[in-house]
Amino acid sequence: MINVFLNFANIFRRPAALLLISTVLLMLGTGCKKKSPSSGGSTSGITKIVWAIPDTIISYSPDYFNRLLKENGLPYELEIKQIPVGETGDYCEEVEKSKNGGEQIDILYSDVVQLSVNEVPQVWFVKNGYCLPLSEYYGDEQWSKIKEVYPEKVLKAAEFDGVLYGLPTLSINPQKKILYWSKDYAEKYDLDMPAAKNDISLLEKYADLVFRGEQAAGNKDFIVTLSKDLDLWVSDSAYFPISRFLALEETENTIKAVPKYETDDFKRINGIFERFADKGYLKDPEDYENIDSLFEVVTVLSEAKFEAVHNPENKYDYTVLETMPLSYHYQFLQNSVASWSEHPDEAFTLLSHIMTDPEMSYALTWGEEGEDYQIVDGTSDNSFESWAFQNKLLAHPKITDHSEQDELYAEIEEMDLSPIQGFIFDAETVKNESKAVVDYLMEQRNTYYENELSGWTYLYNLDDFNKNMRQKGLQTVMDEANRQLVEFLEQKEN
Repeated sequence: MINVFLNFANIFRRPAALLLISTVLLMLGTGCKKKSPSSGGSTSGITKIVWAIPDTIISYSPDYFNRLLKENGLPYELEIKQIPVGETGDYCEEVEKSKNGGEQIDILYSDVVQLSVNEVPQVWFVKNGYCLPLSEYYGDEQWSKIKEVYPEKVLKAAEFDGVLYGLPTLSINPQKKILYWSKDYAEKYDLDMPAAKNDISLLEKYADLVFRGEQAAGNKDFIVTLSKDLDLWVSDSAYFPISRFLALEETENTIKAVPKYETDDFKRINGIFERFADKGYLKDPEDYENIDSLFEVVTVLSEAKFEAVHNPENKYDYTVLETMPLSYHYQFLQNSVASWSEHPDEAFTLLSHIMTDPEMSYALTWGEEGEDYQIVDGTSDNSFESWAFQNKLLAHPKITDHSEQDELYAEIEEMDLSPIQGFIFDAETVKNESKAVVDYLMEQRNTYYENELSGWTYLYNLDDFNKNMRQKGLQTVMDEANRQLVEFLEQKEN
C-alpha cells in the first residue's frame, strides 16, 4: 500500500504532470477564460489589429470590413481607434499618451493637420521611433503585391532619408494649381489673363477694371469669388515641408530656407487681399443668387479633371500655374506599423491587403454598398470618403471606368521628386525658439481667422507680424534648418 502511494506521488513530480496540475488550477481560478481580444491577444486564431486615426477623420464601422476578412479566410479583426485630437490639434501628443498608457495600437495613420507644433506627424513619428522600417518586409509575399500597385516613384517619394516607414495613402493626389477666369469678362474688358501667371499684380488691376465697369453698368450684384486661403495662392515651390513658417527658395546652385511670410509671393498676395477687402470686393457668395466668378485658383489632379469638375459648361479659360512636387504629400500621409505593436507581422499583412485589394480598400473608404452608398449607372453616389484608408490607385470593383486610375498613374510618371525628398529637420537644439515662433504664429492665425471678412483671410500689419516672428527666434531656427539642409544635400551628392 505504501509503495502504491509512493508511486502515485512520484507521478506528480514529473514535469508533464505538474504542467497539467498548473493548467487545471489556472482554469479553476480564472473561470476558464480565454485571453481577451481587448488585450491584443487572439480568439480562435483571430488576431485583433487596432488602427489609430485622428477623430477629425470620417470613419465607417469596420463591421462590414471584418465580415470581408472572414469571408476571405484572413485571420484578423480590425478595430478603428479614433484619437481625440482636442483643441490643440496635437495628434502626436495624443498618440504619445495612448502609447505611454499601454493602449494597443498596431497601425498608425499620420495626418498633415498638425496645428500646435513645428512638425507634421509623420516626421515626428519617424524621428521618435514610432514607426517600423518596412524594409523588414521586403522579402514578404505581400511586398510583391505592393510593388504591383504602387509605382516605384511613389514609394521613393514616401521615404525618409532613404528608409520607407509607411505605405502612403493616395487620398490626396498629385496636384496641378490652375488659375481660371471668365471668358465673357476677359473678352468684354480685353484682359490678358495668361500674363497674370507671371505677374500676379495684374489680378488686382483687372479686378479694379471689371468692378468699376460693372458698377457703372448698374450690375450691383457682381462679386468676385476667390480662394479663401492665402496659402493656396502662394507658390507651392516655396513650401518647406517641415515647417509652418519657413519657405523653400531654390536657385540654380542652392536650396535654402527663408521666412515664408517675408517672401515676395506672400507679401503680394496678402496686399492684394487686404486691398480687395478695403474696396469691398470680397463678399459672401451666400448673400447672392447669381455669382460671376471673375477668376479663381484651384488645385486639381489634371486639366481633364478641371474641365469635368469646374468647367462643365465651358465658361472659363485657364492656365496651369505649377505642379506640386511628388513627395510633399506622400511623405506625410502614411499608414505605418507601430513600433510597439505586439503583432507587427500581422499588422503589416493586414495593412498591405487593405492598400492593395480594391474590395477591402473601398470597404473602409466608402462603407458598405447598399447601406452607405449605391452604384448607379456605373458611378457611386457616395460623397463621404474616409481618406485615411484610401488608395486611389485602386479601382472600385463595380465601377468599370478606370480613367481616374489611368490618369493618376500617368500624372505620377510625369512628376518630379522634391529636391529635399527624405529630409528630416531635427529641431531639438532650437526647440524653445521653434515653439515660441509656432505659438505666436498660431495665435495670430487664430486672430485673423476670427476677424476674417466673410471667410477671406489675410494678415493685417504684415511688417509688424514679421518683426515679431524674428523676435521670437525665427532667425535661429532658420539658421539651424539651413545648416542641416546643406549637410543633407552634401551627403546626398556623395
